[in-house]
Amino acid sequence: MKKITYTLFLISLAISSCKKEPGFSMGSNNIVYESQGSIDLLTNMTAFINTSTLYVDNASPYYQMLGQVIADAKEAKIDGNGTEISNIELSNVKISEIQLRCTNNLSELRNLLGNCTLELQYYDIPTNSYTGLTLGTFTEVNMQSAMVEFALSQNDLSTFMKNRPDRMFLKFNFNSLPTNSIEVKYKIFYSFEYSYDERELKD
Repeated sequence: MKKITYTLFLISLAISSCKKEPGFSMGSNNIVYESQGSIDLLTNMTAFINTSTLYVDNASPYYQMLGQVIADAKEAKIDGNGTEISNIELSNVKISEIQLRCTNNLSELRNLLGNCTLELQYYDIPTNSYTGLTLGTFTEVNMQSAMVEFALSQNDLSTFMKNRPDRMFLKFNFNSLPTNSIEVKYKIFYSFEYSYDERELKD
């Protein structure tokens, strides 16, 4: 089971003094996917091509971003009354950080790792296959921090998220098959902005 944590910064704007008129809110948020303990890459190896694929469970970032905005908006009050919201828009959606830490056999990982990428995909019905984007590409294994470091995509994922991606994974390509277990932990961060219309709910 993977843990998903959230932080929220909310700004309410343009709420009319007339309670029946709709207002407008905007803010920023992030979601974090975190592994619960170390994961052995050898348990996910495809030996004949020396690759290991580490899937992130329950990864549906679009719905998780949208759901968090809705959940927090329900806690908002206008003059002590609840609100209803509509026209939610996500914007400036980006992969903001990948933390991938090796917890054993760091030297073997450094010597054997040829490439590693973070992939986010959705199922494309017309082609009957998954398609998506590479959000991070391996740059180096930092021996001091035991971190695998990445160059991150700078693309705004707002339009891509409308495809409802539901598959995210780290793909490791090794120069040769590791002879010992290599264990890693990860935290993957997305940041985004949002806006929505809101109206006071009155009894």
